[in-house]
Amino acid sequence: MIYSFQSSPTSRAVPRPRRGLSLVEMMVAVMILGVTMTFVGHISTGIAQSNRKSDIIAKRTFAMQQQTNVVGALPFASLTATILPPTKNFTLGDFTYTRRVSITTAGSVSIGQTARIAITIVPQTGIPADTLLKESLTMYRSSPICGTSLGVVTC
Repeated sequence: MIYSFQSSPTSRAVPRPRRGLSLVEMMVAVMILGVTMTFVGHISTGIAQSNRKSDIIAKRTFAMQQQTNVVGALPFASLTATILPPTKNFTLGDFTYTRRVSITTAGSVSIGQTARIAITIVPQTGIPADTLLKESLTMYRSSPICGTSLGVVTC
């Protein structure tokens, strides 16, 4: 037995003309694009703010290191409000900051003196929230005891 299949003109699929995009499909695509772009914008804003804060912190840390080196290099007798005023503004490149210094001295020349020096660096960028990114450091400096080989010869 031999079977023969012939296609009939009625069983053949007739190609339909291409429909294109409907208005609903287009609106869904635009909505998905809008939501995606909103998330990308939010993430990029967060990254930019984080980078800006990191930049201020790096510059502030450099300024603190520089000010600490200056105070550390001064002779003990020069640790006065005249040499280190309580408040002074500085500019390093594009970074402006206020240095605040507080000096407290204890002891006497004959038994040795100790100075507690508190340094605070406050960024001045024109944005009030940036002043909260201040950094403080406390250091102690001592003068040698009178009469020692490092101290003052006459007391």
